[in-house]
Amino acid sequence: MKYSPQKKKIYELFKDGEFHCSTEITFIRDYRKRISEMNRANAEEKGVEMFDSMPCDKRCGQNHESNIHMYRLKEKPKQQKKEDIIINGIRYAKLSYV
Repeated sequence: MKYSPQKKKIYELFKDGEFHCSTEITFIRDYRKRISEMNRANAEEKGVEMFDSMPCDKRCGQNHESNIHMYRLKEKPKQQKKEDIIINGIRYAKLSYV
């Protein structure tokens, strides 16, 4: 999926798979709209939304006076692992995802 620069920043923040309070995303204007667009696009492509959300449980260390939500990626991105294998003197790269 190709992302705009704002959506790339959002994805980079959430790719650890942990919940993040929306106060961490204020560097992006209209972040809720971007998350909604990413959810919709992922639902159309894969049949499932990209983000989970829930009311902030204060793990961010802030006492919010309004209804602030936390978000996380539903599926943590897989990391590519490269392993070199030598067969008959020829080096091959074995790629796997963890």
